[in-house]
Amino acid sequence: MRFIVGQPVQYSGESIVYLTPNTRWNDYSFVTGFHAYVSRDDGIKDVGEVKIGFFGQSTENATYSVIDKDFGLLSDKFFSLGQNPDYYSNLLRLFGYETVGDCLSALKDVVYNDNVFERSYRERVFIESLSRFVSISTIKGQFREILSTGVSLEKYGFLYCHESGESLDFQVVPDSKPPTNVHALIGRNGVGKSYILQTIASSIDKRDGRVVKVNGDNVTAFDFGQLLYFSLGVFGSPLECVDFNDSKIRIERTKKKYIGIYNQETKKLKDIAIEMSEEFSVSIYNCLLGSEVKRDRWLNAVRVLEADVNFKNLNLSTLAFYETESELKKEASSAFSSLSSGHAAVLYYVTSVVELVEDKTICLFDEPENHLHPPLLAAFIRVLSEVLSTNNGIAIVATHSPVVLQEIPRSCVWRVNGGGEFARPNIETFGEGVGEITSDVFNLDMRNSGFYSLVEADAKTLKSYKGVMSLYKGQVGSEGRAVVIASIPRGDG
Repeated sequence: MRFIVGQPVQYSGESIVYLTPNTRWNDYSFVTGFHAYVSRDDGIKDVGEVKIGFFGQSTENATYSVIDKDFGLLSDKFFSLGQNPDYYSNLLRLFGYETVGDCLSALKDVVYNDNVFERSYRERVFIESLSRFVSISTIKGQFREILSTGVSLEKYGFLYCHESGESLDFQVVPDSKPPTNVHALIGRNGVGKSYILQTIASSIDKRDGRVVKVNGDNVTAFDFGQLLYFSLGVFGSPLECVDFNDSKIRIERTKKKYIGIYNQETKKLKDIAIEMSEEFSVSIYNCLLGSEVKRDRWLNAVRVLEADVNFKNLNLSTLAFYETESELKKEASSAFSSLSSGHAAVLYYVTSVVELVEDKTICLFDEPENHLHPPLLAAFIRVLSEVLSTNNGIAIVATHSPVVLQEIPRSCVWRVNGGGEFARPNIETFGEGVGEITSDVFNLDMRNSGFYSLVEADAKTLKSYKGVMSLYKGQVGSEGRAVVIASIPRGDG
């Protein structure tokens, strides 16, 4: 098999693999990226993104400057890793089961050859570049499964075991309708929704029985791609019980990353205009210049968000036209700084999800509805669901909002009642009205607060429907009128 480093050219005869260097982007100054194509008699076929490193590589040596420009087999000093499922699926489709191994063996692929993986995974270039967006779970699980069976998305899930003895299951069924990639914990303040998220984050790799596989076995780093914890709440505090390792690959531990308003080192709030704007510019740089797949996914997500007039007027899709890191980051920071807190939060979340989520990634969101009006919240949940469905990730959202539940099925919702009690909603939630969902989830709490308690007290005092209507000058809606009627003792009114 023949490999050529450069732009693809169609040849007749043998199939040639072209490796086009990505010189516009780097991983912490490591330049290892290529886009692979196969030139055949029937045209040039897109394969996908791959990174190639070598033992002892430093940031001063880009792989494309060291590698032979025309070769049939990489020497043992090199190792490679595809960056997404499409790379392995396309190679399998183009070469078939009988020949794909020859291609991967020649490229010293760590998925195909476990000996190469064992020799290379401790290398700095492997940790900071090749596996930056790929976990041990994806390498050993999804990518190998593709090469073995051709299947890229599998059903999976886990159980959260509460100290009360109750267990909550969270499962994903690929390509299901409605999608099952977004789950919700809903309930009043103080019932422990955030506590559940924090326990999942801290226990995912402790093997303490709090987070287990559906069959009851302990979870390991091989079971989930990574864990991402999202929170922009200013009243929370950094999760000191969780060892966030900034998504660096480790054989024995799950990758974990905190994405939010707290600086994990200083334990202080970040400056939104400076620090979070810079984080956003780096994230979008990784999406738009680092990966064509992520570029397309980010643009698709923005198109959905542009149903909101503020996003539409910002014309974010034009960011994809910038060719240099400095220009892109400058314009991205400017756009981010011009947004309201709610719109900035949505864009920050969505861009981070597109950048980081891979197969079986667990995303934990602590009350994302803060600062969001209902239509924007609904758009965010829909975009989140689409991105996670494509990548086979899962999100668990702690929320107070029935708008979130409108976008997901009853089978993905847990009502948290406090005291270690949990239940599914009594009604189907996907596509249901906000009023019906609110009544089902918060009925008792609502009747003890707000207008319910006000009109109920007046109805019991006046004991007259007409009297209450007169007191309120007729300014009572249908739900309030029903409360008045129900609160007047029989025989009165």
